[in-house]
Amino acid sequence: MLTQNNIILQHNQNSKKATVASTRNLLRNIYNASTVEATYFWGQNSNGVPVDMIKYIDTDGTEVPISVLKENAFDASRWAGTRKPAYYVGTWPPNSIHDLLGTPAKEEECASCRAIMERCGCDYPTWADEMQDFFVDKIRISSTPGKGHGLFSRAKIPQGTALGEYTGELVPKALYMSMHDDETQYVADIDIGKWKCVGGKLTTRRPSCGIDARYRGSFLRFLNHSCDANSRLAVVRVGMGARVLITESLRSIDKGEEITIDYGSEYIRPGESCLCGSKTCRYRRIEKVDDVGMDDAESEHTKETANEGDDSDVSMHSDHSDDDSGSEYGHGNGRVCRGFLI
Repeated sequence: MLTQNNIILQHNQNSKKATVASTRNLLRNIYNASTVEATYFWGQNSNGVPVDMIKYIDTDGTEVPISVLKENAFDASRWAGTRKPAYYVGTWPPNSIHDLLGTPAKEEECASCRAIMERCGCDYPTWADEMQDFFVDKIRISSTPGKGHGLFSRAKIPQGTALGEYTGELVPKALYMSMHDDETQYVADIDIGKWKCVGGKLTTRRPSCGIDARYRGSFLRFLNHSCDANSRLAVVRVGMGARVLITESLRSIDKGEEITIDYGSEYIRPGESCLCGSKTCRYRRIEKVDDVGMDDAESEHTKETANEGDDSDVSMHSDHSDDDSGSEYGHGNGRVCRGFLI
């Protein structure tokens, strides 16, 4: 099988000038898991052409290529001996992804057909293939000043568009909650098991697990934070056989615009700076208030006010970086450790 480097080298030798069509074909080839020896993420230039393999710098300084996952990964050994969460309905410990995410309720909205409160026959593998094509055709991964890499639109994206699925390895909540902040930067939460009925009604108390995309995951691991985000994370379903965590556009996104989500009010800790650069950055407003010499009590009141109404539905633990406004999908109750809102 060919390597991604081989494919890119051959393309550069045969193509005098990159076109939209040739770039699309190149990207589809390097991200084709059935014909490539190993698929890793590549940074792209402004035309979408891949220029360098992206690597994650581990806590010990080791540089690790980031593997592409079209679907979530699962290791049963990491779940053996873990305590069954309260309100969890299903097989425990889980033996497969299906045990955790394979029994969504009809009350959850379908990301494919938008059905809600009714069963549908949408097929997850087909939808996952469509999302992979959307990534290759409409999104580019490029470096951003001070923030590593980010996601940018290669075409205008309408409001309410599902941009893709956030994938990674499914890990028990107890495991990632015990990890260091640096190790949970790419962990997002997703509901697990069947929704439980209490008194004939579906309870809002739903156990969750983490989706760890540090070393392998979908392109959505490169989402950066913005206090004026144009997208959000949402927990939905595809058909009746898969619960998924997606990113959905909250408004129309212009070609060339960075795609962002709001990591939540708890992501930026005291002493840290927000790099979003938004005119409505809630942390920049706080800094300006402090600069004018208000007393401590007034400053604290201003900080609380600046964060009111920021109960984003989902949170993440990362610098790549919800708010239900404009939402087209489900309950969107994603949560992220220290990084993301989900």
